[in-house]
Amino acid sequence: MELDEPTTVEADPGWKFIILNFRFTNNSIRVQDTPYISSGEIATDEGYIYSLLTSYSDTVGFEGLYQGESIEGFLTFQIPEGATPVEADLEHIDSLVRF
Repeated sequence: MELDEPTTVEADPGWKFIILNFRFTNNSIRVQDTPYISSGEIATDEGYIYSLLTSYSDTVGFEGLYQGESIEGFLTFQIPEGATPVEADLEHIDSLVRF
């Protein structure tokens, strides 16, 4: 079996990537589907909002998890180099993610 070659992606000049890693775990006794996060926004300390980069994210959506199973994924945002993320609002997630 041949593995894919690693890929390096650089942020645009003057920008940086923010990677939000997550894990969905099924704590229920029934099979649960994970949400599919196809949109979201991140707010910065500068008061600006930036959209999710879906082409650089792995949302692992609609995975059926049995009791106790987990799956991990990541979401990618691009913000200015000098900015600090404050919170993220993600589709199908009821709470804000605070940094």
